[in-house]
Amino acid sequence: MIIATVVATTGIYLWVWITGGPEETNPEIFPIFRAIEASCLQEEWPHETVRCKGALDMTQECDQSEYACTAKEYYCVLYRLGFDLPPYYHPNSDRRDKHPC
Repeated sequence: MIIATVVATTGIYLWVWITGGPEETNPEIFPIFRAIEASCLQEEWPHETVRCKGALDMTQECDQSEYACTAKEYYCVLYRLGFDLPPYYHPNSDRRDKHPC
């Protein structure tokens, strides 16, 4: 189960990065995505937090859906779950001061 999730997550990151507009997306968000998922994968029921369950559910949903999730969609889900994230837009982007959600 964990190996399948990690493999799925790697594929999702590649697709999210491509579809999220790499020229405007802050590259710092992708290692944060991986760190959040790695941390959440270590949690076990009954100690699993609601936020981690939400993050892992989103990862699985993106992997199993017919359309790919964008970096923005994934970022916004993690943001709403209360994870501490860097700014979404690249510091050199015209949108650097805007929030994507």
